[in-house]
Amino acid sequence: MTAIAQTEMEREVFGILESMAEPGYPVDAIARDVTEHGCTNGIVGKMIYLKDTIPFYERHKQEIWQRVVDCLDEGGLGGPAELFPSWDNNDLAALQTSNQNLLAWFGFEAACESILAQMERDEQ
Repeated sequence: MTAIAQTEMEREVFGILESMAEPGYPVDAIARDVTEHGCTNGIVGKMIYLKDTIPFYERHKQEIWQRVVDCLDEGGLGGPAELFPSWDNNDLAALQTSNQNLLAWFGFEAACESILAQMERDEQ
């Protein structure tokens, strides 16, 4: 069995998901809800406020940006504005909180996708 969370960001996300889990609402169901509905709906209490999302971004920005680049490359997209409809093109380096918040949500959601995929592989 492989570790479910393989990167530092995935380990943090998995810990948050575990803290949210309860009988009838296990980690995989929470992760699935996040991947289907996104962080923007407030499902993850620790990813609602800028006081939480910006530090998450700062801790994991290298991995987040690598995942952004991978998505852009895979989708043949020209830049973050094509991936994030509300991206502020005046802040391409994500120095402002609005783009950092988008990237934090993206990173959390991407980590949930990776965690779910690993859980599904482990079940086989």
